[in-house]
This record gives sequence, structure tokens and C-alpha cells, in this order.
Amino acid sequence: MSEYNLLELRSEEDKKLFNLLLKKHHPQGPIPGSGLGEGLRFFVLEQGGFWVAGALIHRPGQFARMFKKYNVPADTGYFLRRICSFAPGEHAVALLELLADKLRKEGKHAIMTLCFPHHSGALYKHAGFEEVGVTRTGMKVFVKWLRKTQRRKSIQLNKVNSTEEE
Repeated sequence: MSEYNLLELRSEEDKKLFNLLLKKHHPQGPIPGSGLGEGLRFFVLEQGGFWVAGALIHRPGQFARMFKKYNVPADTGYFLRRICSFAPGEHAVALLELLADKLRKEGKHAIMTLCFPHHSGALYKHAGFEEVGVTRTGMKVFVKWLRKTQRRKSIQLNKVNSTEEE
């Protein structure tokens, strides 16, 4: 088995191909419209010259309140909007791990995502994400902390906030 490479897609042609793959392989398909959020970034995991998985991340934007609620720094965090395998195999965990390494090197602190109520969240758990809460619609909230000190701060703030609410 050949080694993985994480690639950030920059050309419009590559992004169009990525969206076609999402349309074929992801139940929600591509994200409608292009102005979803600031800092929209496209990543693929390449193995043996082929794209085997992909992910879309963006700045918190419409999820900023959720970042604040779970003490995730919005200025140094990203929201994982789509993750999808394009080929047979367990590529998505490797993609999340390599993406986390890249963002950590860029000085980022966390990646947040949502998981449908009928999914276990096993992919996120295997990639080191923590389930930190549930939305009012029942979606599970997961965070991958890229800095240990940030995780400790968040846990302490969550304890203070839950004590204040009781």
C-alpha cells in the first residue's frame, strides 16, 4: 500500500471535480452555492496518484455561536462541513489525522463538526474527536482539539458554564 498525501485543492477545475465526487459519494452532496463561509478550503487524500477521500472545511461563520457555546476559539478554529471516501477502504480517518496535523502546523486550535443523530460518530472518535454536546435538533457536536492546553481550558469553562446554569 502506498503512502498518503494530503493535498489542498486550489484550482477551480479541481474544486469542480471534487464537487462531482461529493455528488456521487456523499449523501448530502456538495454544498449549495459558493459563498458558504469564509475561508472555504478543499482537501483530498491522495494514494497512488488517486484521490481516495476528501474534506471541506471553512471558518466558523454561521456556526460561530456554537463555537462560543463549546469554548472553541472561532478565530483559530475550522468547521468540518463534509468528509467523504471516494474509494473502498478506511481512508477518512487518515484524512482527518493528516488534516489535523496540517492545521496544527498553521497554528489552529480546533476542528468542530456535527454528526447526524442516527450515526454513531465512530469516524470522528477513531480520529481523536471528542463528543462535546448535542444541538437542539439532536445533532452530535464533535471537536478535535489540536492543542492540549486549549482542551483543558475548554473543559474548565464548560464546567463553570454548566455550574452557572444549574
